[in-house]
Amino acid sequence: ELFSTGDYQPLVIEGDRSDWAFGYVRASGDRKLAVVMARYPVHREAEPEWSATARLPEGRWFDLFRGGDASADAPLHEWLNPLPFAVLLAR
Repeated sequence: ELFSTGDYQPLVIEGDRSDWAFGYVRASGDRKLAVVMARYPVHREAEPEWSATARLPEGRWFDLFRGGDASADAPLHEWLNPLPFAVLLAR
């Protein structure tokens, strides 16, 4: 249902090095799924504490691949390490 009837919205990435990631949110009613992908692995390796953030919709977010809660206001380097992507489900 989320993918068959949900809408698709790009994520706004803000802050220093905001072009180092991109993503989107799929939403249908209360169900939301965010996907964030990292870019430029060499730059991220050279500067591992980059400080861009994603503007997620309100909610509690769970990282499906890392198995823990994701803080919506955390810098992206926390979400995108060691994997270069994050798939977050709103609870």
